Amino acid sequence: MSKDIFINLIDVISNEAKYHLKESNEFYPFAYVLKNGTLVSTNVYSGIEKPDVQLHLVDIEKALTKYQTYAIGINSSFKDSISGAEIDIIEIRITVDKESYKHCAIPYEIMNDGNIKIYDLFELE
Repeated sequence: MSKDIFINLIDVISNEAKYHLKESNEFYPFAYVLKNGTLVSTNVYSGIEKPDVQLHLVDIEKALTKYQTYAIGINSSFKDSISGAEIDIIEIRITVDKESYKHCAIPYEIMNDGNIKIYDLFELE
């Protein structure tokens, strides 16, 4: 599988995350899967309107086990090692062909005018 699938998965996750951030300043974990050569949005519904985020993520991960290639978008944060500041990120977990795994993040900032400022993607360990 080419690098293009990684780029395409990052693009669809970041675009959907930006949409939800602009609309409601947050988002629940969501996923895209590669199905018949097309990236398709997929999610789970537990019957609870606002489920616990970690439980929702577990449910998504279980639902994805039948797919070979997918990505999960998670609204997260991490502490900057230099400044100690909390930084909001779009966390992206990518699995390709059930083998290749990438874990990356896109820092973001919600501006006063409601626009979303996106910073450079970096790989998480």
